[in-house]
Amino acid sequence: MWKREALDNEGKRQRLTELYEGFRGKFEGVPEVTVDDYAALAESEPVVLVDVRTDVEREVSMIPGAISADEFEARKAELDGSTVVPYCTVGYRSGLYARELQQEGWRVANMVGSIVAWTYNGGSLVNAEGETRRVHVAGPQWSFAADGYEPVW
Repeated sequence: MWKREALDNEGKRQRLTELYEGFRGKFEGVPEVTVDDYAALAESEPVVLVDVRTDVEREVSMIPGAISADEFEARKAELDGSTVVPYCTVGYRSGLYARELQQEGWRVANMVGSIVAWTYNGGSLVNAEGETRRVHVAGPQWSFAADGYEPVW
């Protein structure tokens, strides 16, 4: 049976970084934005934050202001001219989506570490009931959210 060692915040953050670095080559050439730099990007140009996770994951929580990939696809004409910042759990699915959008001609920036990295900045999360500290992490092997957030899978 798989057992995860207990990690402190720094250990979890390091594992998140290692995980992201391990698949970054799958979408080489796609611009990236860190959680730290996202606010400055959003202040300097029109940005659309797109959550590419499943409905089940988004029901647990989303980054405030984000829209689903389905909503983005339905609103592409209206959102033309914006930089698209996709995110998922740790950045793999969003990187693949960003690559697709880049090939379509969109300005994109994949969010490095995605919603899990967001938790390390104390970022707020919301669901249908309002603000929450819960974050869907897909399983115990992906449970790298910062202390103070409840991982759900």
